[in-house]
Amino acid sequence: MKKLVMLIAVGVGLTFTQCKKYDEDPTITLIPRETRITNSWEFQAAYEDGENVSSEYDRFDLTIREDGTAYIDVEYESIPGTVVRTQSDGTWTFKDNDEVVELNFEDDSEDAEVYVLRLTTKEFRFRDLDTDREIYLRNK
Repeated sequence: MKKLVMLIAVGVGLTFTQCKKYDEDPTITLIPRETRITNSWEFQAAYEDGENVSSEYDRFDLTIREDGTAYIDVEYESIPGTVVRTQSDGTWTFKDNDEVVELNFEDDSEDAEVYVLRLTTKEFRFRDLDTDREIYLRNK
């Protein structure tokens, strides 16, 4: 009887959990990816070729909504001495077996495909596939 109860408990547990999907994710989570990514995210850090380039960003706020819409408010130094600020509405979607998030904004200069490195309810880390820059965001 104990074996049967244990077998049922394990089966139910596996049915309602997701195994590790991204390189730096927890091994098991009960929260679906779509729920984890829908959040208001703010900039934490940026790295390029292992070098911290966070000082190039004055602002990087990204809101991803459950209905597939998104909003970005970003300010950064594009070339030394030139600061760019963009605020734009857009859409998001998972692709490539949920390993990549495609972001399409009204301001096409902010469109991106990002490879997800870590996704929890508190952290969203990704590598921009165009720039190869890693961006670390945290929930607001």
